[in-house]
Amino acid sequence: MLIITEKIKTILKTKNISQYQLAKLIGYDHGALGHMIRGEKPFPEDKIQKIAPIIEVSPEEIKGWILADKYPKEVLQRAIELKQKHAGQEGLIFTAKMHELMKQHNLTINPFSKVISYNQGWLSQVVLGKEPVSKKLMQKLCAFSGLPEEE
Repeated sequence: MLIITEKIKTILKTKNISQYQLAKLIGYDHGALGHMIRGEKPFPEDKIQKIAPIIEVSPEEIKGWILADKYPKEVLQRAIELKQKHAGQEGLIFTAKMHELMKQHNLTINPFSKVISYNQGWLSQVVLGKEPVSKKLMQKLCAFSGLPEEE
């Protein structure tokens, strides 16, 4: 059973609230909520914000359950380590790692995009955190750097 499923069901049971009642309280379809609780569909941010006070946990805790179900423990531990390493720095960890990688190879974004054969405009958007990292980009970065995807 997924952590998100187990946690929410346990809390609802102790509070004597059904999933149907929870759905009504947050103004959402019961079936759609069930899909989210079972991990079959993603939780929209607004639903997390509405559910959290009802089940008396923080939105961050709910997001933590979701992440724990989505990624292996080793990947989450590495993310925590990187976050701690880059504590106090502005920006995203991915952005910091990209700048570090480009600096190691004495490249700016334009030549770097050519070296990894990736569109410079899209790469810039990813580095700025405006676009998600695609599987294709991740593969190119790993091939270039020699680092595993988890890193």
